[in-house]
Amino acid sequence: MRDSEWTRILDWPGYRVYQHEIDEKAKKLRLWVRRKRGNKKIVCSGCGRRCDGLHEVVQREVRDLPCFEFRATVVVELYRVRCPGCGPRIEQVQQLPSKAPFSKRFEDAVGQACESASARLTSIGGVGEVTALTWALEIAEPHRFSSIGQARSYCGLTTALKSSAGKEQRGPISKQRNRHLQATA
Repeated sequence: MRDSEWTRILDWPGYRVYQHEIDEKAKKLRLWVRRKRGNKKIVCSGCGRRCDGLHEVVQREVRDLPCFEFRATVVVELYRVRCPGCGPRIEQVQQLPSKAPFSKRFEDAVGQACESASARLTSIGGVGEVTALTWALEIAEPHRFSSIGQARSYCGLTTALKSSAGKEQRGPISKQRNRHLQATA
């Protein structure tokens, strides 16, 4: 696939893909992007003022939404600008609203998934918002458990089971558990 096609798939306004790498074994996709030639508007992230002076060019790696079955990472070429009011600062980029290593649309997608999952969980009697959100963030993909027993064990809701000669004995809670989830239960 050509870089121009990756640019259309990525769909970051004002940016173009200039290099890509696919690791089929690990199911990872890396795209290197930079400003399009006509995209001259550079804004200081500190004060929001338009800047003309360029201090240096840096790269920042962020996680983006999955593309097909590949985990997508975008390496963004950013400018450090010479702002008259703030000094050297990274430019403001619409797709990167925070310093977190995630794109805006990745953060939005995770937020929506957590809201819908926590809304479903809070409909269960006795489950509050904090518990529901913790479960949604820690479990992430419930289909990874092949049974309810495995999910219960991961959450720390079951005790260790020892069986010998047809006798079963329950012991203390297993040490192999998700402590965050077990604490909320």
